[in-house]
Amino acid sequence: MTYRLMQNLLCKRIQALACFFLLALFVISPSITQAQKLKDVIPDLYGGDGFQTNPLTVGSRPNDFGNAVFNSFNELTNGIGAQIGQFSVNSTVAAFRFDVERGVPVEVTKSLGPLFAERADTLGKGRFDFQVVWSHADYQKFNGQKLSSLSANVSPTLPPGLPPNSQGFNEQLQINLDVEVITNFVGFFGTFGLTDDWDINLLVPLIHNKIKAKSQATMLDANGVPCVLGGNCSGIYVINGATPGTGDPSQASSSGEKTGIGDILIRSKYNFLKNHEILPDLGVRGGISIPTGDEDNFMGVGEFKFEGLAVASKYYSSPIGMIGPHVNTGIVLVDNKSGLNLFTYVAGFDLAPIPTFAFSLDLLGRHELNDKDNSGKDIIDLAPGMKFAPFPNTLVQAAVQLPLNKNEGLRPDAVWTLGLGGTF
Repeated sequence: MTYRLMQNLLCKRIQALACFFLLALFVISPSITQAQKLKDVIPDLYGGDGFQTNPLTVGSRPNDFGNAVFNSFNELTNGIGAQIGQFSVNSTVAAFRFDVERGVPVEVTKSLGPLFAERADTLGKGRFDFQVVWSHADYQKFNGQKLSSLSANVSPTLPPGLPPNSQGFNEQLQINLDVEVITNFVGFFGTFGLTDDWDINLLVPLIHNKIKAKSQATMLDANGVPCVLGGNCSGIYVINGATPGTGDPSQASSSGEKTGIGDILIRSKYNFLKNHEILPDLGVRGGISIPTGDEDNFMGVGEFKFEGLAVASKYYSSPIGMIGPHVNTGIVLVDNKSGLNLFTYVAGFDLAPIPTFAFSLDLLGRHELNDKDNSGKDIIDLAPGMKFAPFPNTLVQAAVQLPLNKNEGLRPDAVWTLGLGGTF
């Protein structure tokens, strides 16, 4: 292969990556976004001051349900903040590099490898790998409840000195909530080999979040039966007021979309044992996440995050190709927010029937060490995926993450991932 041909291949790969980058920007930024902070989408229903009613009885104090209405949905807002944008990010190792002197691609590992699990292998001194990865999640459930049919019953704010459930003041307001939460994530990864055993990796994420909320309010009597005007309720609390327009209406909606940079992640991996006759290849990876994402729009946690990961992997020959089991265990610590500290783990394998194709299957898990906000203590996914190298030093990848415990936290039916990369 001539040096000119090598240049042409590199240019084609760069063009492909540029096209993928522009497509990702088109997908992730579909519209001009509202100024409202996404954390306020649900609290801002009914004007952001709770649910206001107006009394029928002349001279009575105009009671309302205050912010208690949406305090009942604080767990959901916290769950959105804890989960969206928490995408599993790609392994920092590539499968091929280009030998400039010989003008040919050289195999770095025996398989293209897994998508989400880390391997102990490193890229090699002076080598550079770049990837663009897109992930999409349409969230459907929160702690087992469908986002389209959330419900909460709220007691009123009582006059001073009046005990709870006092006669005539024991009605409740039922709020039925329909919420839509969609996230698109585009990650730009760059890995550089400092030495043959030591890599450094940079991830810059671009995130687009979309949240819509619709609510329906119903007044209930002490027995949970919907109120009928002049019937089973006291008449102290009336939706839409004593006359139309003097209180909040029964229906409300709020929405917002935001696009921006997420928390930038810097990672470094060191491979301290490799090619041992019996023991697996072993490595460690450390990382720091810089709070560049807007916490109020669910693009970051607002604090520095520190991660440590232990990595074990090894490849074996089999009748159906190279098979590589791997295990990762680690911890993530969030500065000033111990409720977001995590224990993470990945276990799985990748299978390469031919050098240019690999299938992977991984179990991805994270455990909140202190689930203060009930936003999901254990998140466990199964992630099948594939990698394909159609051209030298070019990598196409696809995967899907399938929740195994849908009743924990904010969960989609699936997280879809596509990626394109090149090694230089």
